[in-house]
Formats: sequence, C-alpha cells, structure tokens
Amino acid sequence: MYKLGKLSIENFKSIEHLVEIDLKNIRAAVFDGPNGFGKTTIFDAIEICFIGRVSRINSAKMSNDNKAREGHLLKNKHSKPTSIKLELVDDEEGQCLVIYAIIKSDIKGRDASVKNYKEHIERYYATEWNAKQWSVLDETTLTSKLELTKLSSLFSVQHYISQEETTHFLKDRSESDRHDQLSHLFGTVVQVDELNAMEAIKSRLVGKRDDYKYKGEEKSKLLETMQATKPDEENGETGAPSGEINFIVDLAKKEKQLPVLDASLSALESILPAIKYPDVYKNERFNAWLDLFETSREQELDDLIKFGTLNEFKEIEKLHRAKRKFDENTEKLKRYREIREKIESDANDISEILLSYLQQHFQPSEKVIAEIQQLSSLRRQGSTFTRLRTQLLTHRNSLLEAYKKFHDQNHLDEVVCPLCGDEKENGIDQLINEYDHQERIYEDQSSIVDREIFACTSYLLEYYVEKIWRRVEHYISKASWIEEAEVTKFFLEKNIDENRFNKMIKLRGWLDDQGVAWRELADNSLFTLSLEYSGKKSNLKSAVKKLRKSIYQIEAEIDLDLIRQGQIILDIKSDEILSGITMQGIVNDIAYLRSEMVKIYSSEAQKLRGEITLINQKIDGLNQKITSIDAVIKIYNESIKKYEIDVASSIAIPFYIYSSKVLQTRLDGTGIFLKTPSDGGREKNPYIRFCARKSDTHDAWCTMSSGQLAGLVISFALAMNKLYPSKLQTVLIDDPVQSMDEINMASLVQLFIYEFPMYQFIVSTHEQKIASYMGYKFIQGGGKVGRFNMREIVSAQLKIVND
Repeated sequence: MYKLGKLSIENFKSIEHLVEIDLKNIRAAVFDGPNGFGKTTIFDAIEICFIGRVSRINSAKMSNDNKAREGHLLKNKHSKPTSIKLELVDDEEGQCLVIYAIIKSDIKGRDASVKNYKEHIERYYATEWNAKQWSVLDETTLTSKLELTKLSSLFSVQHYISQEETTHFLKDRSESDRHDQLSHLFGTVVQVDELNAMEAIKSRLVGKRDDYKYKGEEKSKLLETMQATKPDEENGETGAPSGEINFIVDLAKKEKQLPVLDASLSALESILPAIKYPDVYKNERFNAWLDLFETSREQELDDLIKFGTLNEFKEIEKLHRAKRKFDENTEKLKRYREIREKIESDANDISEILLSYLQQHFQPSEKVIAEIQQLSSLRRQGSTFTRLRTQLLTHRNSLLEAYKKFHDQNHLDEVVCPLCGDEKENGIDQLINEYDHQERIYEDQSSIVDREIFACTSYLLEYYVEKIWRRVEHYISKASWIEEAEVTKFFLEKNIDENRFNKMIKLRGWLDDQGVAWRELADNSLFTLSLEYSGKKSNLKSAVKKLRKSIYQIEAEIDLDLIRQGQIILDIKSDEILSGITMQGIVNDIAYLRSEMVKIYSSEAQKLRGEITLINQKIDGLNQKITSIDAVIKIYNESIKKYEIDVASSIAIPFYIYSSKVLQTRLDGTGIFLKTPSDGGREKNPYIRFCARKSDTHDAWCTMSSGQLAGLVISFALAMNKLYPSKLQTVLIDDPVQSMDEINMASLVQLFIYEFPMYQFIVSTHEQKIASYMGYKFIQGGGKVGRFNMREIVSAQLKIVND
C-alpha cells in the first residue's frame, strides 16, 4: 500500500527556490500558514505528479483561453525550469515509486496560454529517488501500480478534496455528470461499453433503413410519374424521324432513355404553335422585341440622338482629343489655384516650405537655385530677432496693400493704424510715412546677415515668386472658360466608347429598315449640344411604338419563353432554322417520340417495381434486426440499472454514517441521503443525487450551507475509500475547515483517526489553532504527526539562497 514519502519542489507557483519535505512514516501532515505562502501550491504539485494537471484550473471557464502569454502559468520564474519530485513508499512490500514532473524554461506566446498549459508538463518515473534512468509515465502505468481505475477522474473525488473542486463537483456538474464521473466504481464499465456498442449498431441499422426508405419513396414517386405521363398507345408505331430537326435525328441513333425522350417530347410540343401559326409567332416576337427596346435600349437611344449622324468611330477621335485637352486644362487650373493659394498664404515671407513647393512645379534658373541655397544658409546663421525683423520688413508691403484695399472697400473717413490703433489726421499718406520711418529704423538695426537675407528674399520675390505669380494669374484668367457650365455639360453628355458606338450603329440600321425617321432628332454635328435630349428620346420611342404589329385570335397560346426553352433543348439556334420546320415534320417527330416511349415504358416500369420490392424486403429485414437489438438493449439497461442501484445502496449506508458524524451541527442530527434511480421507476437516465433529507427531491447544493457541502464531499470521498480501496492510502484535503465550524471539524478529525487507521492524511489550514488541534488529536490516536509552517519553510529556503 503506497503512501507519500519525500517531496521536492522548485520554481513552481509561489515557491521559487528548492523546498524539500519528508512525509515518510507520517500518519498526518498538517500544513499551516497565512494565505499566499504555498499551502495550495503543495497540493497542486502532488496532484500534477498523479494526473498531470491541476483540476481546479481545468474546471474553470478560462481553461479554453488560447491567448498568448509571457510565460507558463505554473512557473515562478519563466526563464528557469520547474521540477517536482514525489516519492510513493510501500513499507509492506518494501517498494518505492518516484514520480518526476518537469516544465521546461522560456515557454512563451500561444504555447504559454491557459489552454495549452498541460502540454508542457512532462512526467517520468523510477524506483529510486536519485535514479539516473527515468521512464515516461502515463496514466495506464500509474493506474496499474496503484490499482485505481480511472485515475484522472477519481483522484479529485476520492484522494484529493479541495474547496474549489468541491463546488465544481456539486454545483457545476449535473446529477447525470456525477454518475458518469463515478460510473466505473459500480463495476459495470464492460457492460456499459457493450451497451454503447449495441446502441451504435442500432444507430447504423436505423440509418441504413432510413436510406432504403428514402430510395424506395423516390422510386415510388418516379413510378407514379411514369404512370401519370404514360404515352398514348393508340398511335401505334411509326418509322424514323422526319429529319428536319437534327437533335431528333441524333437522338434516334442513341440508346433510348425515358427522361430524355419525355423532355424532347415536351420541347417539340412547346414549339408546335410557332410552326402551326408562323405569322402570329413572328408578330409576337417582333412586339416582344419592341417591349424590350423600350425598356432596355436607353443607352443606345441616347447615343443615336447624340452621335447618329456619324458613320465611323474614328470620327469620335476629335471629341476624345478635345476631352483629353479639357481634362489636362482642368487639372492644370486646379494645380495653379493651389499654387496661388500657397503664395498668398506665405505673405512674402519666402519660406523654405514655399520654395520647396514651387520647385516641384517650376524649374528655377541656376541663379535662383544659388539664391535659395544662400538664403537657407543665412537663415541658419541668423538669430530669432533677425528672423522676426526680416518677416516684419517682408510683410510691410503686403500689410499696406491689404489695408488700402480694406479702407477703399469700406469707404472709411478715418485712417487708423492697424497695429497700434492710433488715428492718422493726415490720412493714408501719414500712415505710409510712419511705416517708412519705422522701416528705416529696423534697417539701421540690421546686421550684415540681416541685410543679406533681405537681399536674397527681395531677389527671390522679384525674379522667382512674383514671376510665377504673374504666370499663374495669367493662366487662371485665360482658362476660366473651362469651368463654364455648358463646357462641363458638353463633355459629360458627349461621351461614348467604341463598343457603345457599334451597338448604336446596329440600332440605327434596324430603325432604317423599319422606316423610322430618326435623323431629324439627332445632333447635326459632333460638337453640337442639345438641350432637349430627353424630349427627343421620348419622341423616338413614340415612333418605334407605332411599328407594333396587330395579332389575330388563334386557338393556341404563343408562349415565347416556352418556345425559347424548347428551342434550347432541341438545339434550334435561330428563328430562321425554326421557320424551316414543316408542320408535317414536327407532327411526325412527336409521333415518333411517343412511339419510342411506349416501347421502353413497360420495361422501365417493370424494373422500377422490382427495385421497389427488393428495397421493401431489405427494410423488413432491417426492422426485424432493430426490434431484436432493441430487446437486448432493454435487457442491458434494466440489468445495469438494477445492479447500480444495489451498489449505490451499499455506498449510501457508510456515506450516511460518515456524513452524520461530520455534520453534527444539523438540527435533526441525521446524515445525507444518496439517491439513484429506483427499480421500476420512471427515470431512464442514471444519476447521483445528494439529499439533505429522505423526503427531499432537490439536490443538497440547493439547500445546504457551504460548510455542510464541504463536509458532504469529504464524507463521500471517505465512503469511496472504504468501499473501493486502492493501493494509494493517502487522502489530501486542502483547508477542510475553511467553511466548516469547530464542531464539524472536530468530528471530521475523529473520523480520520478511528475509521481510517491505516491511511495517511495530508491536510492544510490557515489557522494555527486548528493545526495544533489536529496534531494533538492525531498524536493521541497513536500516529506520528508532521507540522509544516509554510511561512517558516519559504523563509528558511530564501535565507539559504541569500547566504
């Protein structure tokens, strides 16, 4: 029987440095200390050794989170490997099993996501603590050594009880899910697997039967259709096709198939009215084309009115050249206006931004380039005061011109300085004289650099910027006609490509053939722009409407769409070919097809009847097999249910006793009832339900406190160990008194000591008083107790590292 021996942990969760704990020959190990010092970390490390994961992480909603992370969630330092080593000792047999779990360093990105955390946990085993050779550990190997079936499912219920998994087992699992998790304890795993296999066989049989039913229904519908459309046999047999329709001639040379013959016959019957009443058909087609003309020839009519007098597309090239010139001038006008705006916003500052922009559009002379470079160099040498003084001087003229314009436009009697607000009694001349006087003061204060900057800017303003300004202004005034509404409208209306031109020519030819007078509505020349295009197009449509043909009454209906569909099936590509078919020829071909259909109908129908009979026989056979397997499935279900009820009854008694001892604070003093489907009851699906009272139908998690629920699950785990013991005689309970009161806790310790004298208990608590009490009671019971204060352990290891 295995119990825990030595345990070492390094770089795992809250434990950074190596921690070694010896649990060998200890009856009870109590881990105490404040929250956050590693009590649960110890339990998680042991759980990873046994099942390769942390159950409370897997049961959380975030377990499927695949977002990239900076490091693995179980590591303390991501750059270091994590190692956990756990010794299992069997004193009776003198055997030892050591489990070694490692997580490599530097796990990042998607590999470090919550969803993928288990993929990086590697587990090995050996028979010595310091073994040199380790074998890969899987669940099958550990299950066989511990004789614990379904270790991954049972460990968290039977050997490791934590507060979070308690809640998950009771609240997050349905009653049927609990049964599924514990079903292998009932000893019916083989029978359940056999039952599932029979259910799968039945499902396949039902699917196969339904497939046959579908095929049978389809063939029955086809037979009904054949009987409904059975050809008239009174016409007797006829000879070969007429030869007027190539499709029928080719069909006669191929193997006859009823669907093809039926479709061909329908196609012949659909075109029969066009052959019998050719004039009516021709007029109907013409009128239909007129209807299409009125709704779908808008573009061709527009083009006819605008370009109908032209005969060749190359004549349009003149218009295209004019359009390209128009587009070029429009773009140039837009660009020149942007240049003018840039110059105006610069206000004679001759900034480097303006000069760089102008050089992109106007190539400067070598002299201007030299002046630009000189100005850039001088400005780098000048001070902030130099730049301000230069800007004041360069802006002087712009300011005076703007003020004069403002003064004249507003007819002001008074002249006021726009900078200081003083009124000038002698008018604008006084203001200008004062500005000139101030300019001379600034010039007297100017340095050599200032004067050189002023000289450069004056040169560039006169010989580069103002020349560009005059050129731009001249072009803008000259090209303003481009934006006139009539010019823009002309190029918008007079626009056509070669494909549209050819369609227009084709329409013009048809109108000429019909004698429609359209020329008086069309533009006289390429560069003519009419203001009445919509009215002219309406008049042209009215002229076309007058071409409509009158149609006399006939017995048959001329369905143009149906006739067109028949032409497609029979590969009659044009009305000219259709008009070449005689009435006698199509009547002969219809009779020929009916005769051929009569010949093959009986054999096809007989074949279908035979297939339907065979399908029905197969369906009957499958129904018999399904009935037989249903009977076996019923026997299996009833037998498994009855057996599980008996087993559940055996669990219910010790569970009731243990829960009544633990939950002594309950008012009625009773234990918890374990309920499963009753024999002969209505419940079809198995379940496990915990009820606070015998008469309850609701599960205990609905009616009991959190402390009582904790005691319930611990009692159930102890009952499982009592009835289904394995070779692992260790139970881990993480903080059992977290939500339990003192009386329940005391009863629980008594249960550990006297009901499970051969078991080793690993318990954690955050209260020293509780830890002391547990240690005292276990020592009284004759066992060796290990007290481990996690604060002291972690501090001691940290001190060793620092030293």
